[in-house]
Amino acid sequence: MSDKLIKRLTEPTMHKYIVGKVGVNGFALLIALGRHQNGNNHFELSNDSLMDFVKANTSAGLIKIRSKCVKEGLLVYSTGNPNKPGKYLITI
Repeated sequence: MSDKLIKRLTEPTMHKYIVGKVGVNGFALLIALGRHQNGNNHFELSNDSLMDFVKANTSAGLIKIRSKCVKEGLLVYSTGNPNKPGKYLITI
């Protein structure tokens, strides 16, 4: 877990900026991912493990939220495949 990253994401000004760009579910996704990121390294995480954090009932819902974060430049995502999860990197 990156306490420094979580602290930065939850700082009031940053929180307001992120929610304004990607909504509360996008913010929840970044917090969930921030708990796994270690430094500036990409890490793998399955869609199933993230869906509960962002209140997405389907993979399509998660993909929509994730796409917003990528479009706004808050997240880098490399697509996985059925046998390997996608890779994430928070860019804030």
